Amino acid sequence: MTNQWRTPDRIRLMLNGLGLLIFLGFAIYLEEPHDHKPVAGKCELRELNDVEGAETYAKVVTSGYRDVRSRRVTVIAFKENSDPARVLNNVCEQRWYIARLIPLLASNGATAIVFDKFFGPTSCDKDDPATTDFITAVKTSTVPIVAGLASHVPESDPQNACLIVSDSLDFGNKSDANGTPTNQPAMQTGLIRLNSDTRKVPLNWFSYENDEAFNAGREPSDARYGTLSWITATLVDKELKNEPELERLRASGQHPFTSFISPDALSRADALSLLCASPRVRPEIESRYGVNCAEHPATDAEILGRVIVIGEDIPGRDRHTLFGNDVSGVYLQANYIESLLDGRYLRTFGAGWNYTIFVLWVGCLYLLFWIQPEVGLALSLLVGVFARYLIVQLVMWKGIYPQVWVQELGGLFLVLKYIESRGHRIVDAMKERQHDQPLEQPPAEQPPQQQRVGQPPEQTKSGLRSEQPPAA
Repeated sequence: MTNQWRTPDRIRLMLNGLGLLIFLGFAIYLEEPHDHKPVAGKCELRELNDVEGAETYAKVVTSGYRDVRSRRVTVIAFKENSDPARVLNNVCEQRWYIARLIPLLASNGATAIVFDKFFGPTSCDKDDPATTDFITAVKTSTVPIVAGLASHVPESDPQNACLIVSDSLDFGNKSDANGTPTNQPAMQTGLIRLNSDTRKVPLNWFSYENDEAFNAGREPSDARYGTLSWITATLVDKELKNEPELERLRASGQHPFTSFISPDALSRADALSLLCASPRVRPEIESRYGVNCAEHPATDAEILGRVIVIGEDIPGRDRHTLFGNDVSGVYLQANYIESLLDGRYLRTFGAGWNYTIFVLWVGCLYLLFWIQPEVGLALSLLVGVFARYLIVQLVMWKGIYPQVWVQELGGLFLVLKYIESRGHRIVDAMKERQHDQPLEQPPAEQPPQQQRVGQPPEQTKSGLRSEQPPAA
């Protein structure tokens, strides 16, 4: 009886092995990148959500602000009722203001100074003293400085062409401690253009270097000009350029989702308080703007080791919508920079971890369903819910996630494993019943009766008498 069921058991084992190979093949196919329909041109932002898979997890991280402490970035936002009105309403006056602020930030240990602002070459007079002071402060700064680059649409092809980088103020090269020019640019620059979906970190844009490049028909490029957030983050952490996931995102033209720190929770510093706290600058500030520095005491601003992002938080200027709220662009740029430095942007585990998670899940299902189908199903659902919770936490706080196929194939394998396990139990029960049922015994053959001597032959059912001779 044992030999009778060896073949079905072998068939079941072979089918399980074949099923595992099919699932593994699907996993490899879904994990590997594939060619997609090419976009109309480099100027079109490519959102390959079917490859990225981040759209599924974006609802987790972009449902609202996260209770995350700002560790890398401090914001200085020029605001009404906080900074002098002349500074807010006059770009040339603002340059004088910033020129006094730069050396103070450097002396307090700032890692880098970032301006979410564009400085036009013709915004002020050619020999404007405030602009001269500003350029001098940038050239002699002991910390790196990054400024924004504006861009504009070509008049001849506004719908289909890449943006053209606008001309900006020339800061020249850095000067050493003796005032001698070096071969290093005084100011780094980055495009301040944002993604139309402000929940995404802009990593790169294809653009024309200038109007002449567009008119000459040159190819747009993303190599010469990076985004403000990318230039700043890679300036502070040079190893970011070697991150495989960031390289993949930039190469495919994708901008990753990120979680956000509330503007109120971001580390802040007040420009006027910093200037008033300086014995050298305080007299100039009080006389020039007629302010009482006693009303602007020094605060415990976090400057040391921080990236200082400077911009404006003024109604009607550089406003964007995030989570249904009106926020200033300086807070978005600060979040983008912090996200890149902290690794909070959404990215996958990587192929190795995705395969490992899937294999562990399959192994777990085999162990659980070894017990009993219904018990295995209940336990596997509990394990799945717990795993989903862990994934949400990783997405929310670390920005990493498994590819969507891991969950989809994992769920499909759970269903098929339950069907297979339940069917096997039914077959086993049928075999048990068949084994326990008693076999019907055939009727015992009656021995032939011997014919007595002198007795006539017995008549058969056909009516003929037996031809056997009588026994001697």
